[in-house]
Amino acid sequence: MKITSSDQIYFFRDNEVSRFESLQGTTLVHLQNGTSSSISATINQIEEQLTSKDFILISDQHLVNLNHITSISKSAEDFIVLDDGLKLPIAPGRKHTIITLLNSHLNNLKP
Repeated sequence: MKITSSDQIYFFRDNEVSRFESLQGTTLVHLQNGTSSSISATINQIEEQLTSKDFILISDQHLVNLNHITSISKSAEDFIVLDDGLKLPIAPGRKHTIITLLNSHLNNLKP
């Protein structure tokens, strides 16, 4: 994937990125290897640039790679769990959409 910010062009492999996190006008790119990079672009600008359908906005702060979601809570507090064990909150009203997209995504991966 290619992400353009105000000052650079970044290149990542789709599955290498586990999530994007919004932080006051900039965005952190969290990679599967545990490292992160700061990009001077909003999470909405990044979402518009993504050509991969593997990412979903679970809240105003987190754009997550579907390939790294391992579970979704069934409790009153909605959250997802990533393959690194991190729990991220789901915005109200987005849980059903996330489950639907995740099911569709997994069905498309079957041989």
